[in-house]
Parts: sequence; C-alpha cells; structure tokens
Amino acid sequence: MNNRKFNEMVTKVRVTGGKHWYADRVGETFDVIGIGDIDCGDYFKVDHPRNTNDTKYIIYAEDCEPVEIRYNGKRYRLESRKAEVDEKVVVIANKSGHHFNTGDIVSVTNVWDKGTREEHIDAVNTDGEEWSMGDAEYRVLVPVTESSVSTTQETADNSDKIIEMLTALSTEVAELKREVQTLKGREITVDAPKITIDTSVTVEEVAERIKKALEPLLGRKLTSPSTLTASCDTDGISIKTEVPKPLTRADVVKRAQADVEGLKTHWSDNYLIRRKVDEHTTLHHECYADFIVNREKRTVVCLLRGINTNKARAKGIAKCAPEDVFNADIGKAIALRRALGLTLPSEYTDAPKPEGVAVGDVVSNWEGRRMIAVDGHGKGRPLNSLSVRYIKEQGYKVIDDSYRKEYRKGVRC
Repeated sequence: MNNRKFNEMVTKVRVTGGKHWYADRVGETFDVIGIGDIDCGDYFKVDHPRNTNDTKYIIYAEDCEPVEIRYNGKRYRLESRKAEVDEKVVVIANKSGHHFNTGDIVSVTNVWDKGTREEHIDAVNTDGEEWSMGDAEYRVLVPVTESSVSTTQETADNSDKIIEMLTALSTEVAELKREVQTLKGREITVDAPKITIDTSVTVEEVAERIKKALEPLLGRKLTSPSTLTASCDTDGISIKTEVPKPLTRADVVKRAQADVEGLKTHWSDNYLIRRKVDEHTTLHHECYADFIVNREKRTVVCLLRGINTNKARAKGIAKCAPEDVFNADIGKAIALRRALGLTLPSEYTDAPKPEGVAVGDVVSNWEGRRMIAVDGHGKGRPLNSLSVRYIKEQGYKVIDDSYRKEYRKGVRC
C-alpha cells in the first residue's frame, strides 16, 4: 500500500514476498519503527536485532502487508474478511473510482450478502457520501484490547451457596407441590433451609436461579422474569408465580401489524434510519418500506428506501421455517425490525400455529400442491381451491394463514 499518510499509522507488517534479506521470511511479522522512500519506492523500517541507521533492515511496501495500525490513539488489527454494519474498514486497493482513496478509514453502512453485489459493502467516504466498494478493496479494523477476567473466591463461595440453597429448595417445593396447577396466581411461602447467603448476592440473582430450578417441575420454560418474583429475609424465601395468558395466533398477528405502523416516525408515514459515522457524526435517512412478499418461497424482504433518492439504505429478511406456518404480517414485522437493527420480540419467532382451517388459508395437499380454502362448493370457485370441510376431512396441513378474515380488517398483504 503506497500511501504515506496511511503508512505513518502502520505499527506492524507481514512479509508477502520480495528478493531482499527477507526473501526467506515470508509470513513473518515485524514491528515498524519508521517509514521512508527511495527511488525503489516506499519502505518500512522494521525492528531487528541488528538494526542501525542504515537501510539494511527495511521492507519495501510492495513486499509486505499491514497487520496492525494506530488510529486516533488506538491500536487496530487488520482482518481480511467480510465486514459488518457499523465496523470500520481501511481501503487498501482503490478500485471504486474517485469515491475512496487508498488509506481512507471509513464506516460500513450496508452489507450486500446476496445477488449481483454480494461481494460488496456500502460505506461513507470522507466527504460524507455513501458509496460501494468490493470486498477485496478493504480490510476490517478490529480494536486490539488487553482485558482479563478474574473470578474472586468470594464470588465462587456465593455461587456455591446459591446452588446449595436452590437444590434444597427444589426438593422441598417438589414434595409440597406435586400438583403444579395450584401454583397459578397463588403466593407460596417455603421455609428456606438454614443456609447463610452473602449479602452481595442480589434478589434478582436468587430469583433467576429459583426460576431455573422450578422449570423442570412446571414442565415448561418460564417465559420471562415477570412470571416469577422472589424475596428473601431471615425467615425464608417467598416466591410467587404467575402464569400469563398464552398469546393466540391472532394476538401475534395484530401485534405485528401494529408494530409495522408504530415504528414509523411521528411526523410522517416513513421510517428513520440512524447511522453513526464516527463519535461526532450521525447520518439520518428518512425511508419508506418496500416489502417484497414471496408466498411460495415463504419469505419477506424489507428494503428501506430513501424518500428522495429511492436508494435502498437497509435491508431485512424474514424466512419462515419449514415446520412453521407462513404469515405475511409477522414476516413484515420481522423483516422491518431487522432492517432497522432492532431486536425481535420472542412472540414473532415463537408464534403459535393457527387453530383449524379458515377461509383464505393456503394448504398443501397430499401431492404437495398449494390449495386455497374457500367456503362451500359451486360455480365460480378457483381451480386451485378446496372447501374448508373437504380440507378438514383430508387432514391437509395449513402452510399460509395470511388471508384469514379475522386478521385482515382492511389491512392488505
């Protein structure tokens, strides 16, 4: 990389070739102690036991690659791999025209993983403009940190006490409450075994351990910390379990529909993407959602396009698992949240399957053909349709419930 400004940041290089003193040391790394240039080109002066002020122990830039740099007072390791959104990369080969310069350090705004541009990323250049570059044109900057994690004896003692207490507590709960259903909505106080718990152990930590201990007895996972509360004092441990009403398929679909609307800005019918370029600069893009629903492939793609440029600024993909029932509304909410970089609520990925068969459902017959459930028989019925009654008699499996009337209420897929 022949760029003096960048070379000044390089702190370590790896030999890749050459015919000089390092010809037989390909693959070895050396610490950089200086740079320079002569008629033959730019070079790095490297740390060597016999190094002097002459040019004997230099490595030409064309014969090595940077391994580590120092940028803004921090050390970074250069990795040759696919970048991720918000990571910093350094341009090592300017093949993208005048948009980037060799040695530029930029932030990644989008990663292309499919299609004709799957080997590209988008990044904001030094002029604040977003352009694409190929994967071969950059290296990913990974911060070099020195961290160590130590566990004290006090923490280990506390863990042992908690485990000992929970073991005794689980046994007592099992003996006293064989009928798990009696736990619903009722407060139960259990005398705790006489075990001293260090005061540094929080109630939340105890509650989490109790929850895990109770799960085998309940025969299912407790869906969230709110389903169990605990307090402990000198008299014992008081625990309260509340079994929430399970969500129906219709509940999840309605939440997904509301989510797609609720994530819009308060001033328009669009969505806002925030991209942090550096610690001082954040770009804002107002976008509309372009949903691409493919019911045969059971996928939903969300492209967030700039309202003025129509350029795709972000992309999210939702793909229905083979064992699940496809629903366009749930897919849209998942794809939109992924495009916006938001977390996914568990009810979207763990949505219950629809009950029975309803008009508008898509089913798969024994030959694997997609058929639409309709109400009754008669003329005018689509060729690829079957009556709800016949589908139930045959036991055909529902694979898509996007058109159920109870979900729609004027909403168009």
